[in-house]
Amino acid sequence: MICLALPFFVLCAFGSVAQMRFYRSVAPAAMSRWAEGNGYRIEQQRTPLFFAGPYAWNARVFNLVYRVTVRDRDWHLKRGWVRLGRIWWPSPSVEECPIEVRWDRQPDTPSPSNALWDRDLDA
Repeated sequence: MICLALPFFVLCAFGSVAQMRFYRSVAPAAMSRWAEGNGYRIEQQRTPLFFAGPYAWNARVFNLVYRVTVRDRDWHLKRGWVRLGRIWWPSPSVEECPIEVRWDRQPDTPSPSNALWDRDLDA
């Protein structure tokens, strides 16, 4: 019985260490690399505790979801959701970390919530 349990505990320990490494070093570095590669500057980045936006129902244990606000090269703000990581196992390196982004819809007409929005200046 002990012989069957030992490989299971070793696999769990290895998985826990890999997941901790992913959360603490790989995912933040991949996020920074993605932002720099696309010409964005991260203004705000947070990990939601409960609701993960469009990834709420399909984010796995080895995915990390961020709610981000970025500024592009033209100083326009964009908000969206970023999901990092693989489905079944933590990504071992920044280069192998898949990143999926879903941007919030940008308003194209003024509304009561953004009454000071100017199409020529803010578009």
